[in-house]
Amino acid sequence: MLTIEQKNTVASLMRQQGLSSKEYAAIPCDASGNNRVFELRGSESRFAVKWYFSNKNDPRDRLDSEWQFLQYANKIGLKTVPQPIARDDLAHAALYDYIVGEKLSSDQLTFDHVE
Repeated sequence: MLTIEQKNTVASLMRQQGLSSKEYAAIPCDASGNNRVFELRGSESRFAVKWYFSNKNDPRDRLDSEWQFLQYANKIGLKTVPQPIARDDLAHAALYDYIVGEKLSSDQLTFDHVE
């Protein structure tokens, strides 16, 4: 479940795209590390919203690093990564298109997956 602050962030990110967040249900995705990811599921489209870990003792900007990589990957035509859509640097959050897939365990991962 999203907090009120997170709901406000989602609404702001969606408004940047001319969309209403009221039309989307927020479904938590598997947590990994300190980031929080939710699927935003609407009747005709899906998005992912991600909140990035931030700590005053760690100067790395995880949001910007991933955002820049995904922009580059999309620019060169890589279709297996999400398209960055909107970001909120103050909230350390970003909106991406949602890619349907499944998480593989290390014993399921093969060289063909990496290729």
